[in-house]
Amino acid sequence: MQITVKALRHNYNQSPLSKSTSTNSEGGSKPSEVRLHISICQMPYFLTLILESESLYPITKSYIMRNYSQSCNNENNLYKKWSDIFSKCLYSRYHNVLDDAFLKKIARINADYLISIFRPIDATYIISIEKINYICQQMMNFTMLCGNNNLCNKLSLFMLDFISAFSGFMKAGSSKNVIDLSIFDANQKMQEHFGSTYSTYYNGSFRLLFENLKSSELRHLPCNINHSIGFFTPLIIKKASLAQEWYRDIQSLSNNCPCGTLIAIQESGNLRDFKTKVNRVCCSTVLPELANQTKLTLKKYLISADCQPLEHQDLCLYKI
Repeated sequence: MQITVKALRHNYNQSPLSKSTSTNSEGGSKPSEVRLHISICQMPYFLTLILESESLYPITKSYIMRNYSQSCNNENNLYKKWSDIFSKCLYSRYHNVLDDAFLKKIARINADYLISIFRPIDATYIISIEKINYICQQMMNFTMLCGNNNLCNKLSLFMLDFISAFSGFMKAGSSKNVIDLSIFDANQKMQEHFGSTYSTYYNGSFRLLFENLKSSELRHLPCNINHSIGFFTPLIIKKASLAQEWYRDIQSLSNNCPCGTLIAIQESGNLRDFKTKVNRVCCSTVLPELANQTKLTLKKYLISADCQPLEHQDLCLYKI
């Protein structure tokens, strides 16, 4: 795939690289940043989450259903295969209590683990030239420092493609004070603790990471994408023979980095926001992996010596 960028319009009806002026509080004039309304085509999904971690959210976002690589054919075939298998498994257990449409939805949610984290999407953004320059510098730093494995190599290539697509908007004299991309800023030396604030580590899929990143109340970061630790097996799979078949199939897609790839994840935040997360998990239909992991984190909180009696009492009210 190749990322392409089209400037749909920009503020002040000026050249995209020009600046307008505005009045500051002292009555003088100062440069105002130019904001572009842009359309980005065929951008890998993982890159959209990297942009969101830098507080850059798309106005619209849509998946591209057409094939984006030769190996995508195998991914599509396996997706259909496992959607059917999961539908049959769910129907045999729950057809008396849940309708067919809902069961098929749950089946697709489980089959989504096969989809590549680099599946392309089309998206539109409103962004300043200063912001896009800064993000491109962050990406360039990542490509120079990242590890040498399949995932990092692919991500680096897509980042370089992204930078190249924005070359027409780049400015000379870039800032030297560039920090790491937020999504890769995990403090791996931080110890697990549970109190008014908390930090914990667990192994989870990219799908779980992406689901957690949709909510902004807590911080979820991959600890080390240089090292994958296998693949997630959906909880609906009970038979050992079926689990082995699933593992073989998802492993055959490993070159495309499926969403079911397991990585180490750091989760941190405060107790109030963790309660918000638990409430959301309790009161809605969520990814089973997310519900299970939230339950495990809740159990860690309840047995922690750092958890105050009142906090412990509040958390005991939750049932997942």
